[in-house]
Amino acid sequence: MLPLFYVLPSRQYILRIHSYSMWPGFMSGFDFVVILLIVGLLLFWWDSLAAREVARRTGRQICDKHDVQFLDDTVSIMRIRLRRNTLGQLRIYRAYHFEYSYSGEDRGLGEIEMLGRRVINISTDLVEF
Repeated sequence: MLPLFYVLPSRQYILRIHSYSMWPGFMSGFDFVVILLIVGLLLFWWDSLAAREVARRTGRQICDKHDVQFLDDTVSIMRIRLRRNTLGQLRIYRAYHFEYSYSGEDRGLGEIEMLGRRVINISTDLVEF
């Protein structure tokens, strides 16, 4: 670390201009913001994996209930945005699509809408028997 004052040959002191961080010697404010951003992205990714697993499980249950094939054993995200729940809290809204088949030759499309990790709507063309 450089000294706070520099001594000139004529013995005059000049104050060195230095910007101090919140944590001297640890990290700058920019480093802190970058770390917060990375942590936030990791938390969002982890939450998205958990929500996708809930949607996949729900799609499988719907297909089992209607005795159809749950194709590819997966769901795909179609929409993602922020929405408020009934209590006025901001949550992540996600809409997932999945495909099903009666015989393996045809394909039907279903949609699962979620707010946070809670399923709020399921739309399919499946009929109850």
